[in-house]
Amino acid sequence: MKRLVFFLIIITLAGCAFLPCAERGRESFRVCEIVGVHDGDTFTARLAHFPDVQKIRLIGIDAPELASGQQQKFSEPHTKAQSAREYLSNLLYGADEIEVTPRRNLDGSFRRSFGRLVAFIDVDGKDAGAAMLSAGLACLPDARYRNHPRADKYLNTFQTASEARLKNGVACDE
Repeated sequence: MKRLVFFLIIITLAGCAFLPCAERGRESFRVCEIVGVHDGDTFTARLAHFPDVQKIRLIGIDAPELASGQQQKFSEPHTKAQSAREYLSNLLYGADEIEVTPRRNLDGSFRRSFGRLVAFIDVDGKDAGAAMLSAGLACLPDARYRNHPRADKYLNTFQTASEARLKNGVACDE
């Protein structure tokens, strides 16, 4: 009888290892491959347990946007955006492990913004959003988008990074 119970426990535990993360009660997903970095707060990746490539938007920060079309005539914002993109690229491509923790809607579905998965990103155990703020390459979003579990940490990081933002020429509406 003891062997049967032990065998059933082993089979159950082994079976759980093959279930998607969300089905095991986890809320985060491992990045299998970085496909591209769009700007300082958006990238595309293949995630474990997702069938398609996902475009991912970091929660809690706003990085300068890369200009397109007619906006490219303004070279100064483009430089700031390129710096933010390069910094995020270096973080992601240089990482050993990247975890994506998407926000969920009340119905349990993943929150999306313009088709992008909205998520916290941890790179080798460190918060990528906080790293972008600390480097002075991102701002806090409008107050209505600051209601999240890492909001206090991001506010403190933002407040201590004013010199870095000044150095990088990133102006934020505070």
